[in-house]
Amino acid sequence: MDIWKSLFCVMSTMIIIGAVMSGCNSEEADIPFKESEQDKVMDQVPPKDKLYKEGDTVQIQGMEITINKATYTPPDDYYTNPEKGNILTLDVTVKKTTDMDLSLFLYDFTLKDYQGNEYSNYTGYTDLGMAKSHMKKNKEYKGKMYFDVTGYDSFELTYKGYFGGKVKFNIVPVEYWEEDL
Repeated sequence: MDIWKSLFCVMSTMIIIGAVMSGCNSEEADIPFKESEQDKVMDQVPPKDKLYKEGDTVQIQGMEITINKATYTPPDDYYTNPEKGNILTLDVTVKKTTDMDLSLFLYDFTLKDYQGNEYSNYTGYTDLGMAKSHMKKNKEYKGKMYFDVTGYDSFELTYKGYFGGKVKFNIVPVEYWEEDL
């Protein structure tokens, strides 16, 4: 008889545990899925094949980027001349649109001519150019980027976002502007 009592206790316990466990799943299904801030930011990627122009504001992964103007500028009298012959100066505005901690550095940008030649940053000015760490949300940052280039009519500037997204700008520089001299 003791075997039947033990078996009855074990079976009763299993039935009670099964009933309790089956009730736990019904509440969990009612909780809606919440997308994280990082997921939202990662999804902010412009179309891959679109080529933006100066003046366009592009939103990409928590940043708004605008290339305001592209000009050739003369070298500073106190520093070295550019190795390639010209200094391409890009006037840039950037705004962070997320609460996430994002930064902007010159190496996030790549400049190429349409024959595939890549150009490096020009570091001969006393102004170090556009580089921002610990940006504040919804604050606009204005600055310049400098590249040592040959004298082509147009270039392609690529920004690679923090989460891997890319945006490309068609850059058509103008000759020296009076305010830049």
